[in-house]
Amino acid sequence: MRYIDVDLGVIEKAYIIPISDVHVGDQHCDLEKLKDYLAWIKENPAWIILNGDLMTCDIKNSVGDIYKSVLNPHDQRRLLIELFKPFKDRIIGITQGNHERRIWQEVGEDPMSIFAEVLGLEDRYDPDSLLLHVRIGKDKHGKRIGYTIFCTHGWTGARKAGGKINAIQDLRGVILADCYIASHTHTQGCIVEKYLIPEPRTGKIMEIKQSFVSAGSFLNYGGYAERKGLPIAKTGTPRIRLDGTRKDLHVSV
Repeated sequence: MRYIDVDLGVIEKAYIIPISDVHVGDQHCDLEKLKDYLAWIKENPAWIILNGDLMTCDIKNSVGDIYKSVLNPHDQRRLLIELFKPFKDRIIGITQGNHERRIWQEVGEDPMSIFAEVLGLEDRYDPDSLLLHVRIGKDKHGKRIGYTIFCTHGWTGARKAGGKINAIQDLRGVILADCYIASHTHTQGCIVEKYLIPEPRTGKIMEIKQSFVSAGSFLNYGGYAERKGLPIAKTGTPRIRLDGTRKDLHVSV
C-alpha cells in the first residue's frame, strides 16, 4: 500500500474525480464521455484518481473478445498517455485494474507502471491500493483540513448493488479512512455511515463520517455485459467534493 500526501493548497473546495473502467480499445468504450469529464476537470478545481481498467487488454485467454478490440494494448497505452498527459499535474493516484494485470501475468510487463513512468508519476502509482492524505484550505481556527481516501480497483463478482457496496464496506476492516473508493463493477453508487471513536484525553466521543464510493465506467452496454445479462449501468463517475472551510466530504452521483 502506497501512502501519498497531497496538498491542494488553501482553497475553499476541491473535487476528486475517480476515473476507472474506461476500457480503451474496447469497441464499446465511450471516449467522448471521458473527454467531457476531462474538459470539466480542466475548468474546475478538480483532481483525478485513475483506479484501474483504463485499458481493455484483451488477450486470447481473457473473457473479452480479442478479435473485437479496436486497438492493441500498445496503442491503448499510447492513447491513454495522449489523453492524460495534459492533466498529469491533476493526477494524485494511479492503481492497476484486473484488465492491465492480464499483461503482467502473461509476460511480466505492467502497462500502468509504464504509463505512470512516462508521465513522471511513479510516486503516485501502486498496482494494489493507495492511501491518500489530502490537505486543503483552513478552518475557522486557521488549521489545515485533512481527508483520508483509500482506493483500490476492487474485486467483487456481485451482481446486485447491495453486494457491490458490501465489498467496499469490507475495506473498513483493512484501514480506517474518510472515504473508500473501489471500481470494477461499472456501477456508480455511494453510501454514507458514521462511527464513534472515544477520546480518553478529553472525555468526549468523536463522530466520524465515512463514505463508500463505487466508481462507474466509460463503457457502453454490449459485449460481455450483454452476454451475461448484467444491468445497464449509467456511464461516467461520481464527483467527490472536499470542503476547504470545514471537514465535510460530499459525493454526487
